[in-house]
Amino acid sequence: RPSESARRRRARASSPGRRSAAAMGKKTKGVNNRQSGGIDFIRAKKKVGKKIKKQANVTDTTVRAKRINLPGQTVGTEGKGEALTNRGLSMSELLNQTSHYSEKVRKDALEGMRELLEAHPETMKGSAAAVVEKTAERLVDREQIVRVAARAALKHGVLPALGKRGTAPFAKRLVLHVGAALTHVDPVTRRDAPAALETLLDFAPELVAAHAPAATLRHLADLLRRGDDAASSALDASASASATAAAAAASARR
Repeated sequence: RPSESARRRRARASSPGRRSAAAMGKKTKGVNNRQSGGIDFIRAKKKVGKKIKKQANVTDTTVRAKRINLPGQTVGTEGKGEALTNRGLSMSELLNQTSHYSEKVRKDALEGMRELLEAHPETMKGSAAAVVEKTAERLVDREQIVRVAARAALKHGVLPALGKRGTAPFAKRLVLHVGAALTHVDPVTRRDAPAALETLLDFAPELVAAHAPAATLRHLADLLRRGDDAASSALDASASASATAAAAAASARR
């Protein structure tokens, strides 16, 4: 049988006040144990389909790059006394841009050459050979807008600046480039070639007659006779008469 003292201890332990104090003591002890367990933060649960916001201290490693194209620069040309276009380009810079990979830059360069030669014909001095060569090369360019700009530069800029006497040394070169355009593998280039020949015939038909190969003139006559590649629409009646006169002169020379 339990002793009297044991019965008293059991009665004190089963009293309501003792149970609540014991429960409170256990709860406080559990919270203290959790706080001292090394937990820094509680991870929030992620919701499906919701974008997670970046923390304020996250380092952004995204790399962004932009490209700036400068086809024409005027650095180093100011103050040298050179004739410049409205865009501030000199003849040497325009000549370099005629070989650019972009057709727009090539077209703009030829238009700038025309503008410069119309306003300052004296810029041909010292660079006539390069100007004629670069312009003639663009007569067989793969892009039509460049070929049109080359014909305009030749008609309104290069030939008037040279004059007939100045064109004579370059006549053979120009006629050969026009002949290459007339026999080009690209039908669109062949279609534009008679207009370039018309420009030469209008300016100096005697030079064309003196330097045009007979094969080039026969090919042109064949194009006009058949009417393919729209050659007949590119040459008007005066150009056709000039071509016939040039062919007759070439036959007389042979």
